Amino acid sequence: MAEARFATPRREDRRTLGAAASRVAGVLKIDLMPWQRQVLDTALEVDASGRLVYRDVTLTVRRQSGKSTLLLILWVTRCLLWPDQRAVYTAQSGLDARKKWAGDWLPTLEASPFAALLTVSRASGHERVVWANGSR
Repeated sequence: MAEARFATPRREDRRTLGAAASRVAGVLKIDLMPWQRQVLDTALEVDASGRLVYRDVTLTVRRQSGKSTLLLILWVTRCLLWPDQRAVYTAQSGLDARKKWAGDWLPTLEASPFAALLTVSRASGHERVVWANGSR
């Protein structure tokens, strides 16, 4: 898998939290594809004050290419690095979102060292993960 053909170029004069996201992927036993690493490195660029440079990131790739996996890594990274983050995941329907969350993401998290940092609620309509630092 190659890097993205069309993408915002990485600014080498800025720090990036992409390496932190790669470490999160490693803890979750996820091998990043080159394009995923490229997206994380660019999307997680920070300015001199440590604030994320990009407020919005748009990603378009074909089906079954690793978008949800990339989103999981980004979600975990944000929730670990900053307290009181609020991350929301949506899909075509609430049922589809719940299937991804409960069927893929939670088992991955609960089988990882991050499990000790989580409180999980599986109540229908009130699904959530609360991290030890208050992120959810």
